[in-house]
Amino acid sequence: IGLILLLAWVFMRFIWRFEAQLLLGHLTKKRPDETTVQATGKLLRVVAIIIVILSSLPVLGIPVSGIVALSGGSALVVGIGAQHILANYFGGLVIYADRHFKVGDWISSPDKDIEGRVEYIGWRATQIRKFDQKVCYVPNAALSSIIVINSSRMKNRCIQEMIGIRHADAGVLDTVTQEIRNMLQSHPGIDQRRMSLAHFTAFGSASLKINIHAFTKTTDRKTYYDVQQDIFLKIIQIVHQYGAALAAPIYMYPEEVTN
Repeated sequence: IGLILLLAWVFMRFIWRFEAQLLLGHLTKKRPDETTVQATGKLLRVVAIIIVILSSLPVLGIPVSGIVALSGGSALVVGIGAQHILANYFGGLVIYADRHFKVGDWISSPDKDIEGRVEYIGWRATQIRKFDQKVCYVPNAALSSIIVINSSRMKNRCIQEMIGIRHADAGVLDTVTQEIRNMLQSHPGIDQRRMSLAHFTAFGSASLKINIHAFTKTTDRKTYYDVQQDIFLKIIQIVHQYGAALAAPIYMYPEEVTN
């Protein structure tokens, strides 16, 4: 049995070292997918443990057939007692199989208050680092049964805003919207393969509403905010260029409404 344990130890060490070298990119020209490497390593270690246990039983004088029969009778009891653990385990397998996200992806969910970068996918839970650098551990059973949005697979980021100009500026409304469209269609940060919109879409109580819709070339959050800020500043310049002004909101206080 000592030889079996020694071989098992050597095999486990080999798996650990091989996995680490793969993740560092030392064995391949192109760095492999971290999630796939980790999943394969875990599976090989489980197989190694099962082989060691089954190989050690005959040496210890324990018949394998008896263990199989006993395990069949106790499987139901273990399954009931550990149903949450098993659910998380199979949830992890679903995550690995579906590949809706991988380590390094930024994900979120409208069903749960979850948003952050995936750092590790374990057997029981997935580790997610949120924007404020707090670490969130989500059970795999829950993560595999909710809607997950993978922002890392975006091709563009969307700029969508509604602005309002004064009712008194209705005479230049068409010119302002046309100039905003021209600006969007010539802006270096906007993806011209996507539709860019700037149209008068609604009458507000204190303003005429212009709906602005465009897609940036970048998906990087900081660059996106830089492009969006530049576009908003240019919109303000266009509005002022034609003698118009952004409408200020009107607050109605209870005593004013009564009077």
